[in-house]
Amino acid sequence: MDIIEAIAEDPNSQWFEKGTYQADTNREIESINIYNEEANRVVVFKRSTGEFVTFCQPTSKEYDDLMETSNFGGRDPDQWFSSQAKNLPPQQNIENEMTPVNSFESNVLGVTLIDSSEPDWQI
Repeated sequence: MDIIEAIAEDPNSQWFEKGTYQADTNREIESINIYNEEANRVVVFKRSTGEFVTFCQPTSKEYDDLMETSNFGGRDPDQWFSSQAKNLPPQQNIENEMTPVNSFESNVLGVTLIDSSEPDWQI
């Protein structure tokens, strides 16, 4: 949660207050999307309630769509059911420290962090 708060409070983050999440899908919601270029992460909140939805690194197509339309996710049917996980935790936080195992990502999202000491790890 520290990274999400830091992105939301960073004056350099771009806010899309009238955005959407997963446009043109049956899971589309009105959202507030926050993008931070330094961290290269998007934080999504449900606009009506302020509820946290997701936090992830956008693909180049998702980034372009966000900048052009304020939408994050969805629209591209080829990607809806891809094997790429959307809630991957960042490998490093904004201060360039390793993400701790006892973190929001591991405790709440149930994402197992990748051990960077393994020689064949990939994102």
